[in-house]
Amino acid sequence: ANFGKAKTKAVMDTKLDLLWLQRRVALLKPILRQLTRTVPPELQLYYQDVDDHLERCLENLSGLSNMAQSIIDEAHHHREERINEILLFITIVTSIFTPASFLAGVFGMNFQAPDGGPGIPELKWQHGYLWFWLWSFLLSGGVLACVRYKVGNRIRWCG
Repeated sequence: ANFGKAKTKAVMDTKLDLLWLQRRVALLKPILRQLTRTVPPELQLYYQDVDDHLERCLENLSGLSNMAQSIIDEAHHHREERINEILLFITIVTSIFTPASFLAGVFGMNFQAPDGGPGIPELKWQHGYLWFWLWSFLLSGGVLACVRYKVGNRIRWCG
């Protein structure tokens, strides 16, 4: 069930109202039992019947309160599950782009050779830029393949 914050709050408020009502009805029971002892015998059956109704009312209130708590728990579980899916997706995206970030960091260092040229030999290659992107895609693809193998269908990859 997909509950919004407003609906979850409404259920929580309803549960609080049920608990409040349950406490108030529970306070009536000792008063009614005390009254049952003081009324004439012909009215005692009526007061005992009212006491039975109060008992059933308390049971119904308890059941409704438990149902409201179950709905609240399910809403929290759904929200936590969605947050975990989002965090997993963010972790996967970060893992995929980490190799490219590492390579960019290494090749972005400004070391100078004694002759004044770049200190990293790969920067002198004729197709060094192409090799950078090739290695970036290969490493990122390898990470993606590992993640797809390990995680599988636990997340929705698109949409």
